[in-house]
Amino acid sequence: MKIKKFLPLLAIAVLLPSVATASVIISNTYTVTTSGHAPGVYLTDGPNYVSANAYKYIYAPVSSGNPKNITSGSTIMVNYTYGSGTDYLLNVLEVNDNDVSGVMYLNGSLPSGISIYISNNSEAYLKGSANSPSLTVTNSTGPMTAYSFGSPINLVSGHTYYISFVIDASSFASGSTGSSSIAINYYYE
Repeated sequence: MKIKKFLPLLAIAVLLPSVATASVIISNTYTVTTSGHAPGVYLTDGPNYVSANAYKYIYAPVSSGNPKNITSGSTIMVNYTYGSGTDYLLNVLEVNDNDVSGVMYLNGSLPSGISIYISNNSEAYLKGSANSPSLTVTNSTGPMTAYSFGSPINLVSGHTYYISFVIDASSFASGSTGSSSIAINYYYE
C-alpha cells in the first residue's frame, strides 16, 4: 500500500525534468484522485435542529458539504420565549466522532440562565410528575445533569454526542440577551 502511494510521486519527479528539457522519452499516465476527508470530530445539526430552527429557537450555519458541519468561528444563536419560564431545546446539535478515540472537552461559558446537556444517545426527553411542576432532562440511562465546562467526555470512534440547551427564560429581563463562546477541544489517545 505504501509503495502505491509513492509510485506516482516518483514518476512525477522523473518526468518533470524531462518535460522541462522538451525531450520526452517515456510517457506514463497516472490517475490522481482526491476525496474529501471529514474531520475526526466535528459539530453539526442534531435530530431536533430542523424543528427548533423552524420556530426560530436556534440557528447554526450548517454547511451543505459532506459531511455537513458547523465551521470553526461560526456564530450559533439560541433564542427563548420571554416569560415562558423554561425552554428546552433537546438534541439540537451533535458532535460526530468519525475516527477518534480520546478525550473531548467543551470549554467556554454560557449566559446566565442557560445550561448545556451532553448525551451519548439521542433519546433525551423531559420527565415530570404531578407532584413536581419542574421537568427533568432524561435519557434511556436516567436523569441527565448539566455539563460542566472542562469536564472530560471520553470519545468512542464512530459515536455521536447530542447537545441540548435548557434556557431559564424567567432569568432574563424583557428583551435581554447574552453572548458566550464554546470551544470543542479533543485529544487523540
